[in-house]
Amino acid sequence: MWTSPRALRGCSRHLYFRVVAERLLRLLAIFLRSSRLCRLLETRKLLNGNPYGPNQPILNNVQLFGAPDCANPSNNVNNPVFFVNGVAINKTQPAYINLLAACEYVNAQGLPPINAYRPYRGLQKIFSLQNVADSNYHAFQTTLRKTRGPLTVDASYTYSHSIDDSSDRNDTTIVNTLVPSANKASSNFDQRHLLNINYTWTLPNLKFDSNRVRSWAKDEPEPEAPASPGFFDRAATSLLAGWALSGVTTVQSGTPFTVINSGYGALGISVPDNAGVAGGISSVASFPDVVGNIHDPAPFGADNSKSFGPTLGNPAAFAAPRGLTFGNAGRNLLNNPMRWNFDMTLMKTFKVKEGTSLEFRSEVFNVFNHTQFRVYDPSPNFGNRANNTVSCYGVQSFNAAGDAQTDCLTGNAFLHPVNAHRPRTMQFALKLSF
Repeated sequence: MWTSPRALRGCSRHLYFRVVAERLLRLLAIFLRSSRLCRLLETRKLLNGNPYGPNQPILNNVQLFGAPDCANPSNNVNNPVFFVNGVAINKTQPAYINLLAACEYVNAQGLPPINAYRPYRGLQKIFSLQNVADSNYHAFQTTLRKTRGPLTVDASYTYSHSIDDSSDRNDTTIVNTLVPSANKASSNFDQRHLLNINYTWTLPNLKFDSNRVRSWAKDEPEPEAPASPGFFDRAATSLLAGWALSGVTTVQSGTPFTVINSGYGALGISVPDNAGVAGGISSVASFPDVVGNIHDPAPFGADNSKSFGPTLGNPAAFAAPRGLTFGNAGRNLLNNPMRWNFDMTLMKTFKVKEGTSLEFRSEVFNVFNHTQFRVYDPSPNFGNRANNTVSCYGVQSFNAAGDAQTDCLTGNAFLHPVNAHRPRTMQFALKLSF
C-alpha cells in the first residue's frame, strides 16, 4: 500500500510528541520523588530574586512568626547570615545588602552598620541635586460673565491634571532616588476640578414710611403718603439704601497625598526602609501595598470615639508591603476631601460731606460653617503625620485595618483628619476716605 509523504510526516510528528511526552512524565515523576531537588530549585528561585513572596512582609516576632528575618543566628557581626523562608542568605546573594539595610533599624546591635558598606568610607551620604524631574500639565478652562441690571456674575471652571516626578526640590515623598520616573504621579498641588463663582449685587433701595409701618402694626387702613417724609423716615431710608452684597463660592477637588509605611514595630511586621536601600533623602522610605479598593467605605469600627473625626478613606485597602520592595501604593495615591466654601461681603458707603465718605464692610468667611476636613496638610507645621502613615498591621493577613487578633482601628489616626480648613470667621471694618 502506498503512503503519501505528507502522511509519513504526520506520523513522525505524532511519534516525536509521544516520545517527548513520555520523557517529560518520567522527569516529572523523578522530580516529585526527590524532595531534595525540589528544595534546591526553590532555593535557586529565591536567591536569584526577591526571597519574599507576594503578600509576605519582613517579619521580626519569634512568638508570632517564628525565627525573625532580621536575626543573625551565627552571632558573627562582621559576616551575618539571614534566614528567609528557610533559606540562608549571606553576602554572596543579591538580597543580602538590602536585608542588611532594612534590618539595621530592628537589629542594630547584631548587625554591622550599613555605612560600613558605602563606597567612600567616612562619608555617610553624598547628596546630588540634578534637574532631571519631569512634569506636564493639561487643562480645559472656561469663563462666563453676565451682567444684568444690578447683578454681575463671573463663573470660571478648570478641569486639569498636573503630573510630575517631584513637585519641588524638597519633595518628601521620593523613595526610589535612582529611578525618578518611578515617582511619577499627580503633583502635590494637583486639583482636578476647580469652580469659582464671583458675584456682586447692588441691593434695591428701600423707602421707609413710618405711617405705613404703624398702620400695619395696628391693622388699620393704609394712610395716604405725607407730602414730605419726616426726619426719622429720611434717616431710615438713607440707612437702608446703597447696600451691596458680593461673594465668592468655591468648589474644588482635594489635593493628593501619599500613604506611608512605617512598619508595626510592636509586633515586628515590616520596617520603614522596607526596600533596604538606606536612601535617607527624605522622611519617606516605603509605601504599603494596595490590596483592596481605596474608594470602598471604611470597615466597621473605623469610626470610633477614640479616634478624632470621621474616617476619610478605607484602611482595609492597604497591607504591609512585600519584603524588600518599596510597596506598590506609590506616591500621591489618595486625595483630601473636596471643598465647598462660601465667602460673602456686605458693604455700604455713607456720604459724610463733600469729598468725605465712610465705608462699612461686614465680611464672613465660610458663611455656612461647613466642616472641611484634611487628612494631609502640606504646611511646614504639619506634613507627614500618623494620619497618612500606616503604623499597625494585623497578624493574619497583615492588613492595615487589623483582624480578629489585632485592633488597628480603635484610637488610630490613620485616614482620620489632621485638621480642617477655616471655620466661620466674621470681621467688620470702617474706612474713612477724605
